[in-house]
Amino acid sequence: MKWSWKKGVVILFLALVSNAVQGLLAPLWHYSQPYVDFPLLITILYASTHPSSSALFMGWLTGMIQDLTSGGALGINAIPKLVVAYLVITLEEKVEIQELWPVQLAFLVFYVTIAGIIGYVDATHFLQRKVEGGIFSTNFLFSLIINPLVYLILFQTPMKIRRRKGSLERGR
Repeated sequence: MKWSWKKGVVILFLALVSNAVQGLLAPLWHYSQPYVDFPLLITILYASTHPSSSALFMGWLTGMIQDLTSGGALGINAIPKLVVAYLVITLEEKVEIQELWPVQLAFLVFYVTIAGIIGYVDATHFLQRKVEGGIFSTNFLFSLIINPLVYLILFQTPMKIRRRKGSLERGR
């Protein structure tokens, strides 16, 4: 795959915008972990539409910007997003899930779970930082429900509608 300045600018723009939206919506919830993780959702979207090494860079960059803006240690968000981008690339390449909503929802819950667990392990074991409630907190469990639903509503539904309209117009 060939890299270009255009692709680099798009990745930087998506990473900055997703973190800006996350920062604007952060005051809506009062715990340390966000309910809706827009940088993670944008990483999943980019990795599923551009399955290449650029998706890995997108995951890492989005997480690093999130780490820099949150004031936390570097890597708490970057490593989980990098791993999730890798999983999206490898799993969606092997399993065609674009048209199967239940399977896609299961994969989205899996991605959010992996990102949460890796972030929790990073924070507690490597940085010796206490995280209230851990992975069994109501905030984390709620994010397992809300993140996949937000992803399906904001990203997958419009793509399916566009595909359906395109196929109907070609059939005329």
